[in-house]
Amino acid sequence: MKYSKVLLMIFLPLVALGLTFCDLGKSDNSGFARITITHSGIDWSTGLTGDDVSYDQIDGETIGWCTIGTRIDGLEGIWYRPFNNHFYLHGSGDLSQVQAVQQNMWAQDVCETPLQNGDIWVAECRDGYVKFKVISVGDPNGEWTAEVEYQFSTTTSFD
Repeated sequence: MKYSKVLLMIFLPLVALGLTFCDLGKSDNSGFARITITHSGIDWSTGLTGDDVSYDQIDGETIGWCTIGTRIDGLEGIWYRPFNNHFYLHGSGDLSQVQAVQQNMWAQDVCETPLQNGDIWVAECRDGYVKFKVISVGDPNGEWTAEVEYQFSTTTSFD
């Protein structure tokens, strides 16, 4: 009986320590932040949205109509509108594949490309750049929301 208590006193802390180290290795494997962007705006550098961001800090917002390009009758969706219209659709895939901003890619017409699950967008912000991947898009007839994974950078490089 005495030995079993001693073994428990030694063994239990070691098990707990081992579980702690196992937890350190867990992650969502993306390494990117998640946020829901709305029509109320977002400041990518701080990760703040809506009422927590002053108008002169907002880098962009979601909208239920297309403002950059030729509107398409009957097409519904949610679009991202950056503060200065400098953004582009990179394509789909893994967000880590976007290593740098392509300054020559700024969009001229995005009306055919509302936000869609899996799409990766790159945009200029007031104090840097952001790349984001659309995880889910809300109802275009309701709240104009989009959940995204993103990375902000103060330079044109995403390290």
